[in-house]
Amino acid sequence: MGEIESKVAAHYTQGDLHGRIFAGLKAAGRDVEALRPEDLKPFESLHLGGWQATKHVIEQLGIGRGMRVLDVGCGIGGTARALAVQHGATVTGIDLTPAFVVAAADLSRRAGVEGVEFIEGSATALPFEDESFDAATMLHVGMNIADKAALFREVARALKPGGGFAVYDVMRVGPGTLVYPMPWAADPEASFVAEPEDYAAAAKAAGLNEIVREDLRNGAVEYAEQQRAQAAGTPMELRFANAITALAEGVIAPVLIVQRRGHDA
Repeated sequence: MGEIESKVAAHYTQGDLHGRIFAGLKAAGRDVEALRPEDLKPFESLHLGGWQATKHVIEQLGIGRGMRVLDVGCGIGGTARALAVQHGATVTGIDLTPAFVVAAADLSRRAGVEGVEFIEGSATALPFEDESFDAATMLHVGMNIADKAALFREVARALKPGGGFAVYDVMRVGPGTLVYPMPWAADPEASFVAEPEDYAAAAKAAGLNEIVREDLRNGAVEYAEQQRAQAAGTPMELRFANAITALAEGVIAPVLIVQRRGHDA
């Protein structure tokens, strides 16, 4: 793991992750020893738009039963579980952060979700053979990846011809300065927010053809406000406040881009 990747992993490993998740579940009246997949929805979608955004992103790919799907930057496994439970896919989630990988596997086991596995690894050096997956997803991950070209080359390599890749990231959509800390980075050294055209160029160079681009800023500020309120009194409160300012000023927005691998990639 390189220096930047170590910094990113450390950013997301703060305090007792398991303890915070279980405390939230218990406060919501959930039995952590008898969880259902739906019990996890309020806690597992760690991106702007929450569960509804996850659902919308997945719907772009036409996932069917038995398809093999890669979730890049899987976090605690929310997208992977949705793909498995709602669509019958077999899902592999990969993440830099060891605590996320452990939590994803444990929560899936407790919720009785089958067909998912989680491994530690880098999105720019995927440990998979060529053409291993029918589709791939990546939600709010690219902001921490400097080498977008390597990211898209690796995902394209791992996709079967015709496979779709749905990316949902915070992207720069206007002029202005980003003030840190942000939810995805404490400082600019680990933040690589790029414009949609930068994503498109990297994807095209990797043999991926763009088929959908959608700005999903509507509702993003409201969702971030809810997250800031829930984080009151914690370091995350300032992170969400800074994100809300940048969203409201039109500097950043959550953007969905869907690509499909061409047969000659």
